[in-house]
Amino acid sequence: MSAAIQPVAEMKPIRTVKASAFLPAELLRAAVEKGHPLETIEKFMALQERWEAQQAKKAFHAAMAKFRAQHVPVLRSQAVEQGPLRGTAYAKLSDFVNAATPALSAADLSVTWKILRDEPAWIEVACVITHADGHSEQVSMGGPPDVGGAKNAIQARASTVSYLEKYTFKMATGLAEQDDDDDGNGGRDNPRAEPQPERQRADAKPEKPEYDAAAFKANLPAWEKLVQNSEKTPAQIIARVGLKATLTEEQRKAIHALAKPKENINA
Repeated sequence: MSAAIQPVAEMKPIRTVKASAFLPAELLRAAVEKGHPLETIEKFMALQERWEAQQAKKAFHAAMAKFRAQHVPVLRSQAVEQGPLRGTAYAKLSDFVNAATPALSAADLSVTWKILRDEPAWIEVACVITHADGHSEQVSMGGPPDVGGAKNAIQARASTVSYLEKYTFKMATGLAEQDDDDDGNGGRDNPRAEPQPERQRADAKPEKPEYDAAAFKANLPAWEKLVQNSEKTPAQIIARVGLKATLTEEQRKAIHALAKPKENINA
């Protein structure tokens, strides 16, 4: 006799547990619903706070990676008109902030500054970058009041604060000034230095020769095109050209005039 074939017992599906059931918020809610002691609930609350802080930190670093992946050019817009560094240029704090703000905002990041120390002989400033989820990180830097030049006490402290705000912003964001092209024609020179107090200028180079009139006339149309296309400002052109030669007052005026709209001859 053949053995009777027994039907295979129906297999019960394996019960799965949602991952969210193990999240601190779910555990806290369950503890409250089941009437656990206050001490237990407080432990779950602390666990939830640590979990949220960890998630915010991850979001911050992801946002910073997104920001740093963007190409954020910072041009030196401030030309030095006097002194041994005449003809050079540097980027102001506003140049960095204006260049970086769109990319920072797109990554849900914002920037603020705070003064950590405000003492007669020392000022310390911190640049704080904060993500929309709440996590923030900061870079700090300190220095004495800038007493160079004809500054009064308030101006000396304000100058140092502005300087520290700029350089902590550079360190926190990882940005740096971008070199402009030579005469707008594609060449590159060494980075130009920001003007320093007079006591640091003893090694200044001798006065450069005047810019050749024929070369100036030949380059003027190209500079005009750059200005009209908003690729450069007159100050940037003057700073770059001044690295090689000294512009006359008439030449400077001619470059500044490039930013003025031309009159419509058909009007």
